[in-house]
Amino acid sequence: MVAKTSPFVFALALALNVSQSLHSQSGPSGPDRVIVHNGCKGQNASFFFSYINIYRDEVLSPRLLSQGDTTIRGDYIIATSQPVIIIFSADFTPYPVYAEPGDTINVSCHKDRPRYTFTGNSNRDELNFLVRMEKQFGFTFPDLGGLRMTNQLDLANYADSNRKKFEEKDIYLRRNADSLKLSPEYVNTISTLLKYRYVNNLLRPYFTKQSSQFEWVKIPKTYDEKLQEILLHTKVGEREFWSSQLFSLVVNYNRFLAKDSLIKYPNREFEVLFESAEKHFEGIAKDYILLKLIKEFHNKGIKDMTTYVQRYKSMAHRADFANYVDALLIKINEDLPKAALATELKNTKGQSITFDHIIQQNQGRIIYIDFWASWCGPCIQEMPGAKSLEEKLIKEPVSFVYISIDRSNDLWLKAIDKHQLNCEKCEHYVLDDKSELAKYFTIPPIPCYLLVDKSGKVAASNAPRPSDPVLMEKVRGMLK
Repeated sequence: MVAKTSPFVFALALALNVSQSLHSQSGPSGPDRVIVHNGCKGQNASFFFSYINIYRDEVLSPRLLSQGDTTIRGDYIIATSQPVIIIFSADFTPYPVYAEPGDTINVSCHKDRPRYTFTGNSNRDELNFLVRMEKQFGFTFPDLGGLRMTNQLDLANYADSNRKKFEEKDIYLRRNADSLKLSPEYVNTISTLLKYRYVNNLLRPYFTKQSSQFEWVKIPKTYDEKLQEILLHTKVGEREFWSSQLFSLVVNYNRFLAKDSLIKYPNREFEVLFESAEKHFEGIAKDYILLKLIKEFHNKGIKDMTTYVQRYKSMAHRADFANYVDALLIKINEDLPKAALATELKNTKGQSITFDHIIQQNQGRIIYIDFWASWCGPCIQEMPGAKSLEEKLIKEPVSFVYISIDRSNDLWLKAIDKHQLNCEKCEHYVLDDKSELAKYFTIPPIPCYLLVDKSGKVAASNAPRPSDPVLMEKVRGMLK
């Protein structure tokens, strides 16, 4: 799980192992779960939370706590044997919490800022510290994340700015450690997560796509050398865990190691990155990098993809990763089960229709299916991209099917109007998130996108999101 070419050392035993399932039921805290007790009551704002699963590292899994007159009662149970970062949100503002197995987090929602407060069986200040840091310096989103990479960017200044941001957060953490009675383990963990983010920011030029505006070959040698030095001294102690920051870091570190080959073979990205991960990493790091590559490229027409999958399964250290790949590919190649096809949905007029009927009435057309909800921030952020896609494909045989898992019809219908989703080729349905169809496609989490070909077969069960240019390429290829 480490890069063999450097002492970039990671702890194997503490892999983040978060279950997809959340149950709205009460129960005592246990060693393999974190309980989120919803103390929110109906508010005008939308209050929800999410955590990032080990398999779906780029997809948030929002769970509604409260919205308007809607309040979801009961406890949410996150099955995990390792620590987890949970992101609570209100009006697209993040409120992060670091939780460990056995923790119970009592959540209170407020009309005024701060929108959330947290109590529980852990140190109250530890539960609320990341919210304080978010307000002061930011924690959830990458520093300088909105900065555009161009050939004119002063990378030395970019590196220095990221270093200063990392240092000011780390100093803030350590200055508050005594007054807030933060444990040494907590301080060490948060400090390491901040380091991951800092190093990942420095890697950003190497995972920015090549373009006329930004070329890797123009990155100064001094920047490259300084980054290599920092990477060589980036370690994870025994107390650390496989957070989303660390997963992102190893993926981007692999791109850094493969940068010369990616420039030399720009049309063989999958093969280059696969072979680089095989060569330079081991353990869970290699498992994860290769899993993410297969997820990203399995439906992009890679020659001999089956062979690569078999290579991955033969070397994977974790059986659950290998099983996940199997399930992913099966859903691409198999017919949908009868129970999923027979699932009933309701249209905007309240009429029932089966999923099979939706597929049948669009025979001869490509169907782009968007699973979403009115309260899902990441879903809403993709809507402008969806509208742009609809306009570009207005004359093509492509249907856009929006399937919401809203429990409130009023909120669902209002969101359709608010986000202008009533295009000529758009269809809208609402789905019970406990139905067989939802279970088959593991929904939630959302957003989730499917592509169905003209014959009614699922061509991609993890299709690119609307804002991803790869989606247009995929659809154009299916239209031929």
